[in-house]
Amino acid sequence: MRTNAKPKPQPPFISEQEISLSRVGKAIEQFINTEGFDEEIGGLLFEETLDWPIWIWVDHDYRYIILKTCRVADIFANGREAMNWVNTANEQIGLVQFHIADGRIWGRHWISYVDGVNIGQVIETLRRFSSSFLAGVMIQLDNALNLA
Repeated sequence: MRTNAKPKPQPPFISEQEISLSRVGKAIEQFINTEGFDEEIGGLLFEETLDWPIWIWVDHDYRYIILKTCRVADIFANGREAMNWVNTANEQIGLVQFHIADGRIWGRHWISYVDGVNIGQVIETLRRFSSSFLAGVMIQLDNALNLA
């Protein structure tokens, strides 16, 4: 049986010399819609089709694509509880480095682009990072509900 379906676009490989936030963002936009550049945060915001919104930046000094996200840390009774959660989440959830700052739960991850980057791998990492961050937050929400 023949179909007239168009082949899916293949994620490009971007060489190290071609890496920029706009170039990476345009390549990802073929697969995940961007909300555009977030002036307040200073990175590209990706939200649609992800479990949790993610911002990305490009750090040219260290040659990283940085993934970052956050949520208000209103689920903790005190600083000690927050630190216990951060330690537990960092032990149990891979891919995301959790920390607390400015009244928020932050998650971050770095992707090296030394020698270039396959955008397909960046997209898969975005999706997994988003899901992993949400899983960490849900662990704490479940714990908070069980204690109430």
